[in-house]
Parts: sequence; C-alpha cells; structure tokens
Amino acid sequence: MFKRIIPIILSVAICAVSITGCSTSSELDDNVDMLVADYLQNYSVTQSDGNDTSIDDTLALMLDGYVSGLGKPAIEDIQTTDIEPTDEEAEIFDNFDENSDGNCKSVAELKSFILKALADTVESATFYLPASLYSDEMLYDVVFNQICEEYMIETMGLYQYTTTTMQTTGNRIAINIEFGYFDGSYRINEVKKMKSEVLNKAKDIVHDLGLANMTEYERVYAVNEYLCNNCVYPDKEPYSSESYTTYGALIQQSAVCEGYARSAQLLFMLCNIDSYFVTGDTPEGGHAWNLVKVDGQYYQLDITWNDVEFGKNMYFLVTDQTMKKSRVWDYSRYPASAKKAYSPLQNAA
Repeated sequence: MFKRIIPIILSVAICAVSITGCSTSSELDDNVDMLVADYLQNYSVTQSDGNDTSIDDTLALMLDGYVSGLGKPAIEDIQTTDIEPTDEEAEIFDNFDENSDGNCKSVAELKSFILKALADTVESATFYLPASLYSDEMLYDVVFNQICEEYMIETMGLYQYTTTTMQTTGNRIAINIEFGYFDGSYRINEVKKMKSEVLNKAKDIVHDLGLANMTEYERVYAVNEYLCNNCVYPDKEPYSSESYTTYGALIQQSAVCEGYARSAQLLFMLCNIDSYFVTGDTPEGGHAWNLVKVDGQYYQLDITWNDVEFGKNMYFLVTDQTMKKSRVWDYSRYPASAKKAYSPLQNAA
C-alpha cells in the first residue's frame, strides 16, 4: 500500500504547483506539501496494521483524477455589452416601468429583485441601479455568491448570465440580464417543471426518512446515508449540466459534488438543520460540500467524499483543520467549526 500511495501523493503535490486555470493558492500548495511530509512521518505508526485507515491515507486517492465539480462560471466569462441610448439595442429598455420592483435603490433591493426573477424562472429581467453602486463584480457576487449559494430550488440549473448595460439620466445604469439555465437544452416551462419535481422529491425524502422525529445528529446522518446510497458520481467527463444540480442528484441519481452538496443543503433546510453550502478549491479543481450545525456547534461534512468504498464517512462531522488538508475556501464567509470532530457518545453524555 505504501509504494502505491506515495507516488500518488507526490503527483498531487506536483499538480498543486503546476496546475493552471483554477484559483489554487500558495496556501493550498503548502498544505499539500505538509500532507506528504505528515504521511511519511506517520506511516510507521499505522503500517503494522493493514486494516488501519485515516484521512491522510486516503486523501491522495480522493484527489487522484478529481475534476472540478463546480458549475459556476468565472467572472471573466460573463459577457457584458455596453450600449448608448441611441443604439437600436436600447429598445430592450423601452417598456420598463420605473415604478416597478426593478427600480432598485440599493444592492439589497437588487438581490431581492434578482432572487424573485430566478424564483419565477424568467429568461430575462431589466432593472435600474445608481451608477455608483453598479459594477460587474458586484452583480456577479450577488448572483453567484449571495443567491446561488443560499437558494437551492430558486437557482436550480442557473449556469450563466449575460448583461446589456446603458447609462441613463440621473446618474443611473439600466441593466438587462439574461439568464442561462442548464446547457440551454430545456425550455423555460421544462425548467419550472424540473424545479417542482425536485422540491416534491425532497419533501418525500424528508417524510419517508422520518427526519422530523430525529435528533439533529440523526437527521444529518440520515441525509448523508441517503445521498451516499441513492446517488453516484458520473463515471467520466463531460459531465451533464444536470449533474451539477439537485435535479441530477435527487431525480437522475447521478451528480458531481455540487449536486450532492446542493441536495444536502435543500434537505437540511426542509428538516430545520442550520447549514451552509460551501465552495472552495482543491489542488485539482473547485469543490463543494456543507457545513452543518449539530448540538450547538458547526461541523464540516463532505458527502461526495464520503461516498467512496475506501473511506466511507471519513468526512462526516469533522473540523476545519481536517478540511484544510485538502482544500481552501473563504474562511471569513462561514462560521468556524468545533475544535474536535463530532462524537455521538461524547455529545450524548
């Protein structure tokens, strides 16, 4: 086992330095280097018993061949067209009602407006905003960080948007935003039907598993087990656009990490578990998982990486420190985890 795993770990470390095209930080490179050193140092402790496994033992296998499981586009991939009021394209703003909800005066109002548009599964929407508030970065943050990471049904299938902007009087910007769902292969009415199908399925799961009558720990455990038993990671690329969504995980029963984590987040919401949908980077690409609150403290949960034969449930209610061995994320956006992994016996005492 030692000879087989060490080359894989070393290859991961090399990939962490050489890989391009994803936002892997030097901090993550250092973590992978430390992982290799820790593994070599600790191997003598575990090699006497071939049945012993640990996160350090299996981490290289987790990362080997891992491809980004996130469908969120990079901000530079968002297409924006600036037009003048005299251009023919300006007609897209002709029927805008300045008394409508689209006349936003703050970023908070804009968030509410876009969330409603996505909940209604519209193809496009028009809004106004003070020029001093608007930027491409702000809109991207609202759509993909503030809304898409919190609302699992409303944003299902959203993978892209494009904008047309126009300067107007009163130092305001008029913006028309066009949403792209899945890979464009579904009509809007089909997307609406898929959302309804997912919500009904999620409600059935909560009911059938009897989550309402369980403790917080039991609810989280049941959701983890359900997804591990009823969803599989796709065998090969290219992954379908559905596999990044709750539709892929709950209906088609095949999903990448984003589909696993979004489905878990939806189920946690329905059974009243305080949780977060978390995104970050591994050396091999983007990754998604969950942060859940059990018995008053937060714990890390990676159901995708729990759904493997060689390390089942090794990423179940663990700590930030454990997760930092394999990934980085924006720590400021989420609560810190408990200092120790969850122990049912300890917490029951």
